[in-house]
Formats: sequence, C-alpha cells, structure tokens
Amino acid sequence: MKKIIFTGKGGVGKTTIASTLAKLLARDGRRVLVIDCDPSMNLAMGLGVPLSEIRPLADAKKAIGERL
Repeated sequence: MKKIIFTGKGGVGKTTIASTLAKLLARDGRRVLVIDCDPSMNLAMGLGVPLSEIRPLADAKKAIGERL
C-alpha cells in the first residue's frame, strides 16, 4: 500500500492536487482512500461528494479499519 501526504501552507493547491490525483488513480482501477483533516472539508467538494454525505472521521473508524 502506497501512502501520499500533502502538507504546506494554505492556498498552494494541496486540495486540488489531492482530489485530481485521487480521481486519476481511481479511474485507472486503483483503490483509493482519501482523508481530509482540514476543518473546511473542501476535498469532498473537489471529489464531487455532497457535503450532506460527509461524516466525521471518528464516525467512520470501523469502516476505515475494515477497508485497510
């Protein structure tokens, strides 16, 4: 399993790059797990996920553990 982490100051394009890379990898048939630790949760919007479908990481702990 490969892991990619994006860090840096705000406004440099981390979310845009992360969402684009996730979409491309998924399109190529790879399994992708994307976790957004930013309180603004803009990564979901970049992936096309409606905010109404987002749940806090703590609520998904069991499901994430099963998939890993």
